[in-house]
Amino acid sequence: MSGHEHPAVARLRERVRDAATRSQPLHIRAGGTKDFYGNPTRGQPLDPRDCSGIVDYAPTELVVTVRGGTPLVVLEAALDECQQVLPFEPPHFGPGATVGGAIAAGLAGPRRVAAGPVRDFILGASMIDGRGELLSFGGRVMKNVAGYDMSRALAGSLGTLGVLVDVSLKVLPRPVTERTLAFDVDEATAIKQMNEWGGEPLPISASAWVGGELRIRLSGARTAIEAAQSRLGGHAVDDAASWWNDLREQRHPFFAGDDVLWRLAVPPTTPPLELGATLIEWHGGQRWLRARHAPPSIRALVGALGGHATRFRGGDAQVPVFQPLEPAVARINTRLKAEFDPAGIFNPGKMVPQ
Repeated sequence: MSGHEHPAVARLRERVRDAATRSQPLHIRAGGTKDFYGNPTRGQPLDPRDCSGIVDYAPTELVVTVRGGTPLVVLEAALDECQQVLPFEPPHFGPGATVGGAIAAGLAGPRRVAAGPVRDFILGASMIDGRGELLSFGGRVMKNVAGYDMSRALAGSLGTLGVLVDVSLKVLPRPVTERTLAFDVDEATAIKQMNEWGGEPLPISASAWVGGELRIRLSGARTAIEAAQSRLGGHAVDDAASWWNDLREQRHPFFAGDDVLWRLAVPPTTPPLELGATLIEWHGGQRWLRARHAPPSIRALVGALGGHATRFRGGDAQVPVFQPLEPAVARINTRLKAEFDPAGIFNPGKMVPQ
């Protein structure tokens, strides 16, 4: 994707080739802001942050190509100068967050309910595979679809397939106006309301319920927001931007403390699960849980509902972070890993415990 090989890329490739020759595991780690996420891994640290910088940015085309080691704040500042944003609102979880880490984690913030997941905005990518080869997938515009699915597969792969060199992302204009409405309702009512409103042509860009309060964020033209507020009711919230940022970065009081935190993905209309203290996002599709039940019971219940449960923070390290994959999906993942990292040197155990 870059016109010539960045010196840092050459160094990374040499390091990977050497590790592959010696079957030496590598722990890909940049800012370390998401060290907690995933199962424990091992290996010599491989820091990709020397490979940084914005390669190309075409605001009129809504496309940016950026190297994986670039600080996330640098990319967001450049987009902000042109009144544009990353639509999936990736969490940072600390000042050292990088673009590559955001893609590898595949985590999206509150706007995901309206914009879509991280993978939907990846147009192409380059990565170093487990042989030290530089591979490119996709293109910088959506219509160039060669290898597009592979570049999307990097989202959420936690660095187990390769070292991200650069990525082309679709960006969107920053909303002209935003307003947050609050409603005092119980959990069941909040789930019902979020699903009803989510099915209507309303400019809703985020929804969250916690502690008996439902918040709905409206984004778009002022006239559309005022019409929506007239339709929905509720009361406007001052300084709402910081509240949504705190939610995205898990600085909200709900996330404080050392108790185990579970992330549940369930059908949005799923009734209250009654498993413990809960924070709901994405119109009911994402639920954060402070659990009082044993992990097997949580995963069995959520699985029966057609969802899955992730041990996001804390808890018994012997319990896998991710719910075991269905056999067919597990076989696909195994084949991908074997194809791109045949020696198994990248972040071993991060996705599936070893």
